[in-house]
Amino acid sequence: MNKKNIIVLSVCLAMILASCSVPRATGPYRIAKSNAKKESSKIEVKSKEVVREESFKLDSSDDVDKINTYNVVIGSFSKRANANNLKNSQRPAYSPVIVVNENGMYRVILISYSQYEKAKAKIAQIIDEFPDAWVLVQKK
Repeated sequence: MNKKNIIVLSVCLAMILASCSVPRATGPYRIAKSNAKKESSKIEVKSKEVVREESFKLDSSDDVDKINTYNVVIGSFSKRANANNLKNSQRPAYSPVIVVNENGMYRVILISYSQYEKAKAKIAQIIDEFPDAWVLVQKK
């Protein structure tokens, strides 16, 4: 009887140890483990400031009075139709302007300021809606 109990306990112990093993990926795919510590606190994402200085001209002559030195760009396109779609989607909340740079890229400017600090503050305000917004400085 004692020998029987030892065999049963050995089998149970083997099953317990086998079921507690670490799962491993099969095949060529492996799960990447993060070395970063997980925290329950808020994660603060700091966006990198993007500022570019370019020469550009207005796509439409009726928007001349809407452009200053520091411009908040919300989209950049190689095709005018795509720029127009973004421009029209922002009305009536904003009055966006389309400009064309020396490389033929169409930039959709949401709003324009004469001071860099105001443009930067506007980007901070709209970062949720336009995470890729940046400041375009008009080269004179």
